[in-house]
Amino acid sequence: RILKRRQARAKLETLWKISHERKSYLHESRHKHACRRKRGPGGRFLTKAELAALDQGDTARNASTALQRRPSEDLAANNLIAIGGAL
Repeated sequence: RILKRRQARAKLETLWKISHERKSYLHESRHKHACRRKRGPGGRFLTKAELAALDQGDTARNASTALQRRPSEDLAANNLIAIGGAL
């Protein structure tokens, strides 16, 4: 059945009865959802477990970065903000 439909479609395309161009996706909402999902190496969608591990790694990295900052850096940043400068 599928092959028959493909042959009919190819015939109509050669006769210019239907357009040759097709949308790259059928459903806009599914496309938007897929665009928002995080992807791993190779473009594969990440599983919930992989996302949780990634978030834990980010949280640990942010905590270690905050511990490594020196108080003088915080004072310099506060002074720039008070003066109106940007970081």
